[in-house]
Amino acid sequence: MRRISIILVASFLLVLSGCTILGLIIGGSIDKRKSMTVSGWEIVELPIKQPIAIYTNNQRKITGRYMGVTYNIEHGKDTIISAVKLLRTMEGVEQIPMTDIAHIQTRRSEGKILGTIIGLAIDGAIVVAAVSSMSFTMFNATTSTATSCPLIYSFNGTEYQLDAEPFGGAIFQAAERPDWDNLDHLKATDGVYRLKMANVNNETQHVDFVTLLAVDHPIGSRIFPSFDGKLHTVSHLQAPRTARDLHGFDVKNALQRANGDFWLSNPYGRNLDDPDALRDGIVLEFDRPTDARAAALVLQVQNTPWAAGSMHDLLALPGSALPDWYHALNNSYTARKQLMDFLIQEGMLQVSIWTEDAWQPAGHVWVVGPAIAKDILVELDVPESSANTFKIKLEAPPGVWLVHSAEIDFNYYNVPSFAKALEPQKAVDQNGRNLLPLLQKADNQYYEMAEPTDAAWLEFQAPPKQKGMDRSFILNSGGYYTIHTQNEGVPQMEVLQQMLEKPGTFTRFELEKLYKKTDALLRVTAAVQ
Repeated sequence: MRRISIILVASFLLVLSGCTILGLIIGGSIDKRKSMTVSGWEIVELPIKQPIAIYTNNQRKITGRYMGVTYNIEHGKDTIISAVKLLRTMEGVEQIPMTDIAHIQTRRSEGKILGTIIGLAIDGAIVVAAVSSMSFTMFNATTSTATSCPLIYSFNGTEYQLDAEPFGGAIFQAAERPDWDNLDHLKATDGVYRLKMANVNNETQHVDFVTLLAVDHPIGSRIFPSFDGKLHTVSHLQAPRTARDLHGFDVKNALQRANGDFWLSNPYGRNLDDPDALRDGIVLEFDRPTDARAAALVLQVQNTPWAAGSMHDLLALPGSALPDWYHALNNSYTARKQLMDFLIQEGMLQVSIWTEDAWQPAGHVWVVGPAIAKDILVELDVPESSANTFKIKLEAPPGVWLVHSAEIDFNYYNVPSFAKALEPQKAVDQNGRNLLPLLQKADNQYYEMAEPTDAAWLEFQAPPKQKGMDRSFILNSGGYYTIHTQNEGVPQMEVLQQMLEKPGTFTRFELEKLYKKTDALLRVTAAVQ
């Protein structure tokens, strides 16, 4: 009977989310080595006595062995209050309330996350349930069906390794845009650079062109692209002096590139009637040279699978009128601008700088996808000031962005670099078809990957490297993708228009939907246990 109940719960989870658990799994970062980090409200159900480190909201680190989760139903309130049980050497078993946990670090378990704990806030209390005795691959960054866009794999001399996820958010033809991605794992083999491009999603990906930039730069410096395609060489990156989230918690240690950690805003526990609760972010303070007039903000960021799933929710609103909506977007500048403004407000990572007495908008980071963290550089003007502190705010709806690191360079524009654009010399799909005529230049002649099994292999001739230089690689590609949807629902164009026009409406819609799904999951889980 218990086995049947577990199967029913698993089936219920799949029904809730379609092909993935997008509405429930908000994020997480998986290190391909031997550790992984998850947020405090998305805790992996680990084997009993597994060593873990719990990081609390006030940056306290508590180590011990995981002993499960406790919960009890408070009659009359219909809530499940939860805590993590931690066996410590001297103190015995300690219970850490979920409300106190920022995130948890632990070893990987054979490359998979087993089970999960989902958090939900009702009346300010974190509601948590453990789906016991079930093993799911909930989120693996190399295979997640919650991704969008093509996945790019670099050949590192031994195997193809995931390295980029270009043109995120380009969901119709007129939204096609070029993109630039660092390729950190690419190496030459017999004088050739090799890439693999793959579709792993239920969508059609239209790839216009692929160019590889081989960039030689001074040893010890690094190359990062900005959104407009400019390549910048930085060599004096500094971490923030302070970093606090909008609730005042110190998150500086979570933003260090070397430690593999990240900041992620918890979407639960929000007062949906408060517009401020529909936003979250980080305030960074950097040591500033008094003569600085420009700065390069270098971010390593990633979207959550839930953020990727929200695009499906948006496209469900036009229902059977979706083709007509796409037609309007492709043919009307006004319609496109309204949608782009909406996407910037409801999904992008906003960047602001502090002037004398107010925050001033300074740009935004476009959606980058959930499959892999991406490096992006944002050029900033530094206003004249006698202050030795430069303050930056990163802001977005909660649960949408993971910020792995944030660094700044006030001298980035002084260092030269040399870039050579390489066109593919060979490009074939899984059937051996020659793709060079489609991929060698931007001409609206697309290589279409319509099935999740479609893939292409590309080769580039490696040019001689400049003497005394390091070499980095940037993928320059262009295209768009079309998400496969049922298009059978009754059009809700008035609801869609309201979301496009009124800031925060879509974020509230998504949070309400998330809370309802989680509440339903908790009820079924409680019944099983």
